[in-house]
Amino acid sequence: PEAANLFAGDWTPWRQVVVSMECPVLLITADNSRGALVTPEVAAEAQDLNKDLRVVHIPAAGHSIRREAFDAYMAAVEDFLAWLNNQTF
Repeated sequence: PEAANLFAGDWTPWRQVVVSMECPVLLITADNSRGALVTPEVAAEAQDLNKDLRVVHIPAAGHSIRREAFDAYMAAVEDFLAWLNNQTF
């Protein structure tokens, strides 16, 4: 029953959250016609707000990217981690 309380509280607007992130971020998006929530326009805006945000689009998936396109999902995560490993912070 307490799960509903998570949605009843005050939420920080997503743009404010994206701007405040101080580490590299991976945003994996998918096909909106298959149920994905983040549109290409929103992903581009997020990237404009935070230059440390990388976007990977997986068109063969919908809302549940890792279940619908596991191999592509894992490749995106592994590529991001490899990229992070080569960065100097």
